[in-house]
Amino acid sequence: MYIFDTSTFSLLFKYYPSRFPSLWAKFDELIKNQKVASVIEVFKELQGLDKNAAAITWTNDNKDIFHKPSGVEANFMMELFKEKNGHFQGMIEKTKQLTGGLCADPFLVAKAKINNLTIITEERYKPNSTKIPAICEYYSIPCNNLEQFMVKENWVF
Repeated sequence: MYIFDTSTFSLLFKYYPSRFPSLWAKFDELIKNQKVASVIEVFKELQGLDKNAAAITWTNDNKDIFHKPSGVEANFMMELFKEKNGHFQGMIEKTKQLTGGLCADPFLVAKAKINNLTIITEERYKPNSTKIPAICEYYSIPCNNLEQFMVKENWVF
């Protein structure tokens, strides 16, 4: 099963959903089979995505795939922020900390770790960073981008 980051959904919505119905049909099939999920923070981020009407409509129509954290996931997030002397606290950008902005990353990592999911994100790997791929490496969480996901699912368009 996969858990999707805002960056991947954003990329998908840039490619004109009405122009690629076969991609969305395959994606909808994965949703129907409960192979795709995300977190409520991604839902909130997508709702504000440059007022993208397709993203807003799609997220509202698929709200049930966006999960709130369980107690176990919340506990994992607390441990995540203590790990490496608090290094992973950097995943929440300073401006978001000061303004109360949204940050789905710790929720995605916690859900993936606790539920053995593969994170799909467009963030690039940087060693020792606080980006999703580096944190996934640290916790041995599978992490792919959209193209790798499509290869894994054997999608060709």
